[in-house]
Amino acid sequence: MQKGYLFSSFLWTYLLCLIPSGILADKYGARGVCAGGMGVWSIATVFTGLVGSFPAFFAARLVMGAGEATSYPCANKFIRDRVPAKNRGYATTIFNSGAYAGPAFGALIIGWLVSVFGWRAAFMLAGAVGLLRLAPWMIWFRNSRPEAADVAAGSDATAAMSGGVGLAGLLKSRSMWALTPRCAVYTQYLFLTWLPSYLQATKGRTSRRLPSTRRCHTAAQCCSACSWESSATKSFGPDTPKLGNAGQ
Repeated sequence: MQKGYLFSSFLWTYLLCLIPSGILADKYGARGVCAGGMGVWSIATVFTGLVGSFPAFFAARLVMGAGEATSYPCANKFIRDRVPAKNRGYATTIFNSGAYAGPAFGALIIGWLVSVFGWRAAFMLAGAVGLLRLAPWMIWFRNSRPEAADVAAGSDATAAMSGGVGLAGLLKSRSMWALTPRCAVYTQYLFLTWLPSYLQATKGRTSRRLPSTRRCHTAAQCCSACSWESSATKSFGPDTPKLGNAGQ
């Protein structure tokens, strides 16, 4: 039961913090909000490698989920502000595919670290890498507003919705509800959390051999994300409401 709480607690705060993260990204820009989330996640990840009790481990997982929740809202904010309307589907596909490719390739390194140095060292190194990323992020990334030419490159519907429709408008949108019922996150976390434990307990697979299973799954999801996001964007097009201003 404790393992179930540890696995799922990350998603509890992740879910609760998604909409507030979007509101903050709209108000203050993606640069600071994403940096804050990255810092929170990194510190909590390092702390996870230092915990000595279940309550501390549980608390660290909750904080990690809250920090992670800024990623997608800030990425969507960046794409909305920086990418011309006609190219946003492609940009979204690249970002979403990276979310699956990361665990696929990262599992190789983390699996090796766990087998050689233990799980604590793996957590601390992952958190340290996140903290190191903050420096180039703050140096090179800058917030920007959409250029008039970029808006003009889209359709009249995109320009008409450039101010956002608010949370109520999103809930009324048929396009938004069509995009919602996906099981990708559930299956991803099933493979990332419970499957390794199951394979170790029943099949005798070691930490070094587990990454191959994760790579197969995440590679398949990466390909699926590319085709699904591309086709969805083409189907719904620019009439899909803006995801910003969710708090209005």
